[in-house]
Amino acid sequence: MPLGDAEPRLRDLLNDWDPIGVGGEVHDEYDCLIPKLLTRLDDGADTKAIGAFLRAELVDHFGLIAEPGSTDDIAARIVALRPPGESPAVEPMDWRRWHDDYDRPDSTLAHRLLMVQAQIRVVLDNAPAGEINAISVVAGQGRDLIGALADHPRRHDVRAVLVELDPANADFARASARAAGLDKVQVVTGDAADLAHYADHVPARLVLLCGLFGNIADADIEHTVDTCDQLCAQGGTVIWTRARKTRFDRFPLICELFEERDFERRWTSPPDAGFGVGAHRFLGEPKPLEVDEPLFHFFGYQNQR
Repeated sequence: MPLGDAEPRLRDLLNDWDPIGVGGEVHDEYDCLIPKLLTRLDDGADTKAIGAFLRAELVDHFGLIAEPGSTDDIAARIVALRPPGESPAVEPMDWRRWHDDYDRPDSTLAHRLLMVQAQIRVVLDNAPAGEINAISVVAGQGRDLIGALADHPRRHDVRAVLVELDPANADFARASARAAGLDKVQVVTGDAADLAHYADHVPARLVLLCGLFGNIADADIEHTVDTCDQLCAQGGTVIWTRARKTRFDRFPLICELFEERDFERRWTSPPDAGFGVGAHRFLGEPKPLEVDEPLFHFFGYQNQR
């Protein structure tokens, strides 16, 4: 059976495994795992790698306890879907196409973007006179910061670096900044987890972590929040996003993480918005930037070939 035809069988395997015990009542409960599993199979992942991925998902996505070896059997069954010597293509994630929803006014992403831009403007409106340092981590096409700056009276005070791994999205952001006349906005094509990219722009008055927390594990979310005191100036603001789900909603947890670390909640989106946007102001003293280890491990990187 070609791997490209494996999706229905993979769904059956996951529903049969049923780690959260929905008992077949919800047939698409585990569909969120299918694209990631198909990509890993296409990349040649073995039983050990698939098992490790499933354990991480059990803990980070489903909120369960995953003992070592608990996923060995299902991992072996999943790997068996790949015929020996066959590696059919699984289309890599097209991150530029993913951004197309921003151009659809009624989309969730478009509504979220408007809220993020509004919070950026609040930060700019209240910033003291002088230069305003800003950083954007996993910046995508830079629509949030560049869009907010385009007509803002403080636009030429902002000195920013946007870091994005996808070359097409980075090129889009670079062209947008040029078109808006934002000559102090630098776009770096590179790994946003590499803290060295931000060294010349921290501590920053504005730190953007938009589109990040839904694509990294809980441990990396906590590590990123821990590191924000190296990125953020005293009185500076971190604006961040996280999808809100009825099951295993991480948004309140992330708020708690910030508020346990000298950040005060300045604003959060309404619970019924269908998405989460938060703005937290840093009250503590910035710490020196330590660039020795990555800020996070982004789940989507394996798709950026």
